[in-house]
Amino acid sequence: MTMNTDTYSEQSVTESLNGFETQTEQGLINLETKKRVGQYGYNEIEEKEETIWQRIFRRFWGPINLFLKSHYYTIKNRSLIT
Repeated sequence: MTMNTDTYSEQSVTESLNGFETQTEQGLINLETKKRVGQYGYNEIEEKEETIWQRIFRRFWGPINLFLKSHYYTIKNRSLIT
Protein backbone atom coordinates (compact mmCIF):
# COMPACT_ATOMS: atom_id res chain seq x y z
CA MET A 1 0.00 0.00 0.00
CA THR A 2 1.73 3.13 -1.22
CA MET A 3 0.20 6.57 -0.79
CA ASN A 4 1.51 10.07 -0.62
CA THR A 5 1.47 12.09 2.59
CA ASP A 6 -1.57 14.16 1.62
CA THR A 7 -3.67 11.03 1.29
CA TYR A 8 -2.82 9.96 4.84
CA SER A 9 -3.58 13.39 6.27
CA GLU A 10 -7.11 13.13 4.89
CA GLN A 11 -7.74 9.75 6.53
CA SER A 12 -8.87 9.04 10.05
CA VAL A 13 -6.55 7.16 12.41
CA THR A 14 -8.71 4.04 12.11
CA GLU A 15 -8.53 4.10 8.31
CA SER A 16 -4.75 4.46 8.42
CA LEU A 17 -4.37 1.58 10.88
CA ASN A 18 -6.63 -0.61 8.76
CA GLY A 19 -4.54 0.23 5.70
CA PHE A 20 -1.40 -0.89 7.50
CA GLU A 21 -3.21 -3.92 8.90
CA THR A 22 -2.35 -3.18 12.53
CA GLN A 23 -4.15 -2.30 15.77
CA THR A 24 -3.33 0.20 18.50
CA GLU A 25 -3.87 -2.29 21.31
CA GLN A 26 -1.57 -5.01 20.00
CA GLY A 27 0.72 -3.43 17.44
CA LEU A 28 2.55 -5.87 15.18
CA ILE A 29 3.52 -9.39 16.18
CA ASN A 30 7.19 -10.32 15.91
CA LEU A 31 6.70 -12.43 12.77
CA GLU A 32 4.85 -9.62 10.99
CA THR A 33 7.58 -7.16 11.99
CA LYS A 34 10.30 -9.35 10.46
CA LYS A 35 8.21 -9.78 7.32
CA ARG A 36 7.76 -6.02 6.89
CA VAL A 37 11.43 -5.27 7.56
CA GLY A 38 12.30 -7.79 4.87
CA GLN A 39 9.77 -6.27 2.48
CA TYR A 40 10.26 -2.53 3.12
CA GLY A 41 13.58 -2.33 4.95
CA TYR A 42 14.35 -0.45 8.14
CA ASN A 43 12.84 2.97 8.80
CA GLU A 44 16.04 4.91 8.43
CA ILE A 45 17.61 7.57 6.26
CA GLU A 46 21.07 7.17 4.79
CA GLU A 47 23.53 9.79 5.95
CA LYS A 48 25.76 11.23 3.27
CA GLU A 49 29.34 11.98 4.21
CA GLU A 50 30.15 15.65 3.89
CA THR A 51 33.36 16.55 2.06
CA ILE A 52 35.94 18.83 3.66
CA TRP A 53 35.09 21.57 1.12
CA GLN A 54 31.42 21.40 2.02
CA ARG A 55 32.28 21.78 5.70
CA ILE A 56 34.49 24.80 5.05
CA PHE A 57 31.94 26.43 2.72
CA ARG A 58 29.11 25.85 5.23
CA ARG A 59 31.00 27.79 7.90
CA PHE A 60 31.25 30.88 5.71
CA TRP A 61 27.80 30.74 4.11
CA GLY A 62 24.47 31.65 5.66
CA PRO A 63 22.32 34.66 6.43
CA ILE A 64 24.09 35.64 9.64
CA ASN A 65 27.56 35.32 8.15
CA LEU A 66 26.54 37.31 5.10
CA PHE A 67 25.01 40.02 7.28
CA LEU A 68 28.14 40.26 9.43
CA LYS A 69 30.40 40.41 6.37
CA SER A 70 28.31 43.13 4.72
CA HIS A 71 28.25 45.10 7.99
CA TYR A 72 32.03 44.76 8.31
CA TYR A 73 32.66 46.00 4.76
CA THR A 74 30.23 48.89 5.26
CA ILE A 75 32.07 50.02 8.38
CA LYS A 76 35.45 49.49 6.73
CA ASN A 77 34.47 51.58 3.68
CA ARG A 78 33.08 54.40 5.86
CA SER A 79 36.33 54.64 7.77
CA LEU A 80 38.29 54.89 4.48
CA ILE A 81 36.06 57.70 3.20
CA THR A 82 36.28 59.90 6.27
